[in-house]
Amino acid sequence: MLKTIKILLVVVCYLAIQPTLKAQSLSSFFEKTQTFLETNIKEGKVPYAQLKESPEAVTDLVDQIAKMDLEGTSDVEKKAFYINAYNILVIKTVLDHYPIQTPNDVAGFFDRVKHTVAGKKQTLNTLEKKELLQTYKDGRFHFVLVCAAVSCPPIANFAYTPEKLEQQLTQQTKLAMDNPQFIQVHEFSENVEISEIFKWYVDDFKPSVKEFINQYKTEALPKNYGLTYYNYDWRLNDSSPESNGDKNFVPIISSLAMPKGKFEIKLFNNLFSATYGTGIEDIRTRSSYFSSFLNLSYGLNGRIDLGLDFILKSNVLNDLRKNTAFKVFEFKKGNTDNTVSIADSNYTFTSSANWGLSHLGPRIRFVPFRKLSDFSIEQAFYFPIQREVDGTFIWVTQFYYNIFLNPKLGLFLAATIWQPFKFTEKVYWNPPFIKAFLSWYPNKRFTVYATTTNLLEWGGGAKVLITPGLEVELLYTHYLPFEFVNNWVGKNAMTFNLGLRYRI
Repeated sequence: MLKTIKILLVVVCYLAIQPTLKAQSLSSFFEKTQTFLETNIKEGKVPYAQLKESPEAVTDLVDQIAKMDLEGTSDVEKKAFYINAYNILVIKTVLDHYPIQTPNDVAGFFDRVKHTVAGKKQTLNTLEKKELLQTYKDGRFHFVLVCAAVSCPPIANFAYTPEKLEQQLTQQTKLAMDNPQFIQVHEFSENVEISEIFKWYVDDFKPSVKEFINQYKTEALPKNYGLTYYNYDWRLNDSSPESNGDKNFVPIISSLAMPKGKFEIKLFNNLFSATYGTGIEDIRTRSSYFSSFLNLSYGLNGRIDLGLDFILKSNVLNDLRKNTAFKVFEFKKGNTDNTVSIADSNYTFTSSANWGLSHLGPRIRFVPFRKLSDFSIEQAFYFPIQREVDGTFIWVTQFYYNIFLNPKLGLFLAATIWQPFKFTEKVYWNPPFIKAFLSWYPNKRFTVYATTTNLLEWGGGAKVLITPGLEVELLYTHYLPFEFVNNWVGKNAMTFNLGLRYRI
């Protein structure tokens, strides 16, 4: 009998102290999370390289997350636990595969990699959607759950705790809504660009996306402003020194209008060279054309760019085939007789050279559709300056469109109508040039691309940002060796290109 009473007393005591033990376990988790975040998180970035070297604190927190017993805990305690657990497990998943450029480098980062959370195996998506969003239906969760990408709201340097959770959720949501990079208001175009979070989780923002934003934004969005989505930046939210060196570098996308108030100087040099038949067997001549475009541009309001362009030309026509295309850089004018001897016969050809500042003219680029910021139209009209170099007027229309196939791969399309004419002569309309560029972005400073024009000209190039505003570009192209192509542009036709762009 006495033994039975002792057992009952032990059970009663255990049951009595069990809630206290759970509370102490949760409290310990929140305290350790607070210490970890406060020590390591600076300006919303995570020092992954440093944590990779010393992962003990993360490992300890992950172990606590796995073993936590949530039975009998309150809703607010569960919410605080799941928010912190999500953010810690995101960091752990990055560390498991670091170095990476983006969480998308890890296959199934959010929907296949499983973690143990309070004794249950689940993915980050399950943790976010099932345990939080579907259970508690609070759109503010999207501004405290951090997915390790630059476009996520920045990770806080404090733990979310039951006592302060309501205040913390509201505070972080307000910070996001008032962040001009997160909610981008364009007054001139009466348009607001917002994160794709609002598109992916539209049903979580009640009663509507705009009303949700205005509920937490200090200065409400006007009712007549339209909403569009900017591309999500999936680059890693890394504060490690090796990533910090590139943090101010953003690839320049040619289809986009310039940001308001930006000024750009662009110099693009193109050398085209090909050989042509003379009607005499084994004798071909070379013609080479050099064009240098100086473009001065100003971003008026984020949707309209104004520009002034200058064109310098140099050409050498009907030259000997053996001569280099780079003779155009001698910048000469006049004619030269060249003699070729074949089988005791002499043939004389006259080559001509000319150069000068051929054109100048205004240019405008605009984004016609608020909801399609990656599409723009450009118009330019060039007046001849030195008519002996080129006496035509030139009207240019270009259509640009860019789409990202994934965070590192983009497709840029351009249709160009280059129409020279003289007011005193009949106009023969030129067909458009259709260009495609498949670009790979290995990091924030380099771009490598393959390109084609009308599927007849193919080539490859690269761009590098020397500084955040200075870009250098190299491009080589070659025309396909088909007979009809040779008859159209010449044989062995090729181009060499060098571009420089400086934006301030």
